[in-house]
Amino acid sequence: MKSTSIEFGSDSVVKYSTSKVGDRRLASELRVYEALEGSPHIPRLINATRPHGTEHASLEIERIYGQTIGENLAIGPNWKGEAHSWGKSGNALRQYAEAETDFLDRNVLYLDLAMDHVFIPSYLQRAIFIDLECSLIDREEGSWRFSSSRETYETMSPEEFLGLGNLTERVATYRTAVMAHLALSGRLPFLRLLPKTGAELARVLPLQISSDLPEDTAQLFHAALERTPGKRPKSPAVFIEALARTYES
Repeated sequence: MKSTSIEFGSDSVVKYSTSKVGDRRLASELRVYEALEGSPHIPRLINATRPHGTEHASLEIERIYGQTIGENLAIGPNWKGEAHSWGKSGNALRQYAEAETDFLDRNVLYLDLAMDHVFIPSYLQRAIFIDLECSLIDREEGSWRFSSSRETYETMSPEEFLGLGNLTERVATYRTAVMAHLALSGRLPFLRLLPKTGAELARVLPLQISSDLPEDTAQLFHAALERTPGKRPKSPAVFIEALARTYES
């Protein structure tokens, strides 16, 4: 039995809890909304109700229309797609990286990115993250709180497989590099092995950077996908701007 359900209206989306587990999930998501108050990269929170007696929690948020990032970059369910030029994919990647970096600036680290949870609406010209249940929020004395349970292995960094104590904000740089490699080459930068044990193994095997990419671009991907977080560019925005220079210089 699902712990939450969703009802779509023309202008809003309502998430309902159906159990105590769902109450906890929506409470966690509400804390994310509170941490991201003022961010232009999340839907507007319309209403939130907390559990009371026999009533469960609910969240009502603005409904976002347009293409998801997966649709924008034509990435299929098998995590393969068309290889795009920088001219075609660069704008979407910049919008995505700006959102990731904005979250980090607000002490929020997004985890377990699914392609249908990020919209790139043409009428807004910015990325909108519509599902914040799978976010890890807040830093307190160097520690992270709240982990994801969704486990979208294809976008997870090596340290995400090891648990909260191993995370740094450069998880976001790694994930942005995965997204960019998908966009520019049409495939993941590592073997797609499943289930979780296979995906974790794929992160310690040699990278599979596309040979069709320019040499300086490929070198940048190697840096951003380093297994040692401290060797990666410090933020998604820094990585994307360096990537842009390899095409635009």
